[in-house]
Amino acid sequence: MRRLAVWLAPIMACTGAHATSFDCDSESLSRIEKTICSRDDLAALDNEMADTYRRMLSLARTPADVTASQRRWLAARNRCNDAACVAQTYRDRLTELRATPGAGWREFHDPATGLRFRYLANRSVKPCAGDAGPRCHILSGPGMAAGSA
Repeated sequence: MRRLAVWLAPIMACTGAHATSFDCDSESLSRIEKTICSRDDLAALDNEMADTYRRMLSLARTPADVTASQRRWLAARNRCNDAACVAQTYRDRLTELRATPGAGWREFHDPATGLRFRYLANRSVKPCAGDAGPRCHILSGPGMAAGSA
């Protein structure tokens, strides 16, 4: 039982912290960020926003438009005067993000190699450079790290 208590102690200590998409321990927090860090409900909305934004950015027909609208939303959120306003701006933006038009799907087919796969239309497919061989193609686009497999 003592081992269990020792193992759980660090976990229990972390549960009271307000996890956000930004560092709440930073010295340069804005007034709104301090408000978000001080409240569990706002911290949860901030995390939900970060996850939803990343997901929608990677699936969007026009990722640049999603980024621009997110910047406008941040500016509006930062004009709030109280926690209720902050919460409402998060809820409104989450609804808006979830309605982002998706990119749709395309199919890649190379008859010479028999290679065939489906991919999101906001990505591009091109042959690999160098000696990778004729069956090597690179799929790139929003939300995809360069050089990752």
